[in-house]
Amino acid sequence: MADEKKIADEMLTEDELNQVVGGGTMQTCGDNDFLQKFGYSHYEGHYPWNVSWAKASTSVDKGWSEAGITCVTKWGCSDNLYFLKGKQISRKEAFAHVLRQKGFSEEQIASYDYGQWRGSF
Repeated sequence: MADEKKIADEMLTEDELNQVVGGGTMQTCGDNDFLQKFGYSHYEGHYPWNVSWAKASTSVDKGWSEAGITCVTKWGCSDNLYFLKGKQISRKEAFAHVLRQKGFSEEQIASYDYGQWRGSF
């Protein structure tokens, strides 16, 4: 019984887990902030994303679409999926695509601080 309580006390909530693993919801939050900075995001709201996930997710997907990327946002802990011209790419490659569109050089893209955006790369 004591072991069960210890395990229960050590379990993370969905929000805590998202902050640790950085996939899905946290990636989508970071994507929204990144896209907003570069003029592609339409979702002005912030937390609680769990209340308006469908609206936030759809808006982020639309922002990526305007940047030429197809994004499949994932709720929870799964990583979002990114596609360019039908080929799956990494999140970092999707961000680099936007940076190229905004006139960043390859050197600037290589040294860009991707870690400033929530979610794993």
